[in-house]
Amino acid sequence: PSREPLPFSQQVEQGSKKAKFSDSIRWALITAAFASQGVPLIRLLDLSNENWAEELAVFSKLASFRECYSDLIQQPSFDAPRDLRWHGVDALAEPKWEMPPPAPLELPVGSPLEEPLACQVGELRYIGMSFWSESKLDAVYAGFNGNDTDVLVTLPEPQLGHRWVVVLDSGRLELSLTNESTAASPEYLMKPKSSILLVMQRP
Repeated sequence: PSREPLPFSQQVEQGSKKAKFSDSIRWALITAAFASQGVPLIRLLDLSNENWAEELAVFSKLASFRECYSDLIQQPSFDAPRDLRWHGVDALAEPKWEMPPPAPLELPVGSPLEEPLACQVGELRYIGMSFWSESKLDAVYAGFNGNDTDVLVTLPEPQLGHRWVVVLDSGRLELSLTNESTAASPEYLMKPKSSILLVMQRP
């Protein structure tokens, strides 16, 4: 049997959600490109049709970031030794690389397992990494939130007299469009499906 089409308002809502999801994936890939070894290749097609001028300014800032911190990111060979650290939602713990055991099909009402299982899902969909110089006075942090909800992330402890500064937050692009430095708090709230690039600097 043929299915009736959704009301126009619902079609618009679904289209908007798909567009936001697609945009989030796009920025996650862009963030990964600028935090990876090799040469980032960005096409004009990667710019948004509606906000291309603003996004071009963000790309310019990312290019400057890459040039300044190339000694941390770019290595002579892929397996060259370097101080690369992996982080979960809590910076002191590694990401949840393995899936948890399957939950029971039905949990009793008020079961103490409900909340821990929800926390595990949130932690599974977040991954962070940081690069550190030999002196530990320069560092770069990249984080990716794959959750459909906000996630409060604990950042690595910066060196004494330093702080984490936002280069890119795909959930708050306006932070990358200002000439002023935006400090990241030790506990940083990441928007759904967003990615961030931070650098450690002196105030």
